[in-house]
Amino acid sequence: MVYRKKEVNTQEQSIAQSAPLDVPTTGSLDGLIRVDQDIIMADSTALGDYAAELAFMEEYVDVMVHESTDENAAPVVDVYVNGTPQWFVRGQSQKVKRKFVEVLANARQTSIKTNVHQDSENVYNRINKHTALRYPFSMQDSNPRGQAWLRNLLAKG
Repeated sequence: MVYRKKEVNTQEQSIAQSAPLDVPTTGSLDGLIRVDQDIIMADSTALGDYAAELAFMEEYVDVMVHESTDENAAPVVDVYVNGTPQWFVRGQSQKVKRKFVEVLANARQTSIKTNVHQDSENVYNRINKHTALRYPFSMQDSNPRGQAWLRNLLAKG
């Protein structure tokens, strides 16, 4: 069976974001509800056919880690899966196993900005978080499940 490769650019996908957290400036923190902490349910496909999922993660895809505008950014990105390294040279397309792409997609950085927020009764320190991929990349995948897999992975927090 032959599949046509479709490219997915992570910069065009939405990345899971945390909700702002309001911390009161006075009083107890006992009743503080962490709105950014959810229970993540296991995906039923991952529990169903473990061997098929492992085979899916061993498939090769074409990946290019984008160049960085940061002059201090390393020209080579290295990731590891179970102690096995994979190096990505920025700006060069290469064939890698999907399991290494999962590590790239989960490599995220969160910036935090705080400001004072006041409602009718209280003053809060509002903590705003913004999450982005540490190494944005493009992926061409011949498996029809590949694009949905990547979108789902990026949408999870």
